[in-house]
Amino acid sequence: MTALDERQIFAATPAGTAEAASGDSGLSHGERRVLMLVDGQRDVQALSAVVRSGEIEALVASLETKGLIARCGRSAARDAATELRQESRERAMLALAKRVSTEVMEREFGAGGHVWAARIEDAIDREVLRHVLRDGVDALSLRSGETAVQRALEALKPLLSARG
Repeated sequence: MTALDERQIFAATPAGTAEAASGDSGLSHGERRVLMLVDGQRDVQALSAVVRSGEIEALVASLETKGLIARCGRSAARDAATELRQESRERAMLALAKRVSTEVMEREFGAGGHVWAARIEDAIDREVLRHVLRDGVDALSLRSGETAVQRALEALKPLLSARG
């Protein structure tokens, strides 16, 4: 088996998009995490940051074999300085997003906000954070109703839709 090119980019197939939305095919946690982040822009190197060391090849191969993702291109080579600047920007944006998200969830959930604060702190990137926040908004809807959801969404919307 040939090593997977770190610059290879994958996109979700229609079946992969449906699976990501439904979540009922029995994918492993790692497969689900990678599938959720495959977007036709992230390369294998970026995807490998969200799984345990050495697991990316098997996860990508499994998703590709199941027809949930397909190869769609290769990323350009990056120089080290550009990559460091990008990583630094991403860390700063994630830290800001976590701080704001934690404040919103603690305000809206009161004493139960510490549970959401822990989930937010565990988010490894902004895409995972967006999924946690969507879950939080759903829980808030059930707990406190539409007015609380609207307050939270007003504060969280820039975090949920931000790119970069």
